[in-house]
Amino acid sequence: MTALRVIGGHQELSGSGQILHSQIDSFLSSASFVVATSTNATPAARVLVAGAGVSLTDDPGSGTLTIDASLSSVFQMIWNDTISGSIDGVNRIFGVTQTPVPASSLMLFYNGVKQRAGASSDFTLLGTTITFVAGNAPRSGSNLDAFYQYLSSSVPSFQMRWNDPMTGLVDGINRTFILAQTPTLSGSLLLFYNGVKQRDGSDFTISGNTVTFVVGNTPRAGSNVDATYQY
Repeated sequence: MTALRVIGGHQELSGSGQILHSQIDSFLSSASFVVATSTNATPAARVLVAGAGVSLTDDPGSGTLTIDASLSSVFQMIWNDTISGSIDGVNRIFGVTQTPVPASSLMLFYNGVKQRAGASSDFTLLGTTITFVAGNAPRSGSNLDAFYQYLSSSVPSFQMRWNDPMTGLVDGINRTFILAQTPTLSGSLLLFYNGVKQRDGSDFTISGNTVTFVVGNTPRAGSNVDATYQY
């Protein structure tokens, strides 16, 4: 008989004999900072592979397999990172404050338009260095925003709200919309108007869970507005 311990943050799932795979999956997926993968070795066996933030310890002597998701480095988010580098129409090299993990988690916006990663697209990323491709150097007076995931020693204590449609009439007159939750960090709010990211203070203001578009930026009838944020 094999004993199994699954540890995540301050929680623990343990038992002996049979613990269903679905129980393990549900437990691990309940912690947003855990990444675990598994593959089927044979129809009667399953191989667990430790991902980022997870360790596996197999002790044949005691018959115990420990899955530990309480490691020192966990995933955190950076919202509206301050990007270093001159925006002058010539410079193409910029820096973010942390290394995005994975690199694909980086969402880079140039004047509100999301940029695509890749040497044949809009920019490349190496560590903390962003290099815009030739011909795509940000023009003087432009705005750059970056959002991404990175590894931190602090355990996150937040949840995410993705694509919140908000409440409020989109009629070309109304400028006030209500979020389903109150963002814990105002800077975490990603607000999109017809797919273009809006800038806090320039395009809208936020107070609690109330978003107010500035005069002259009232969403037109038939437009789409949605928000993603931490709460």
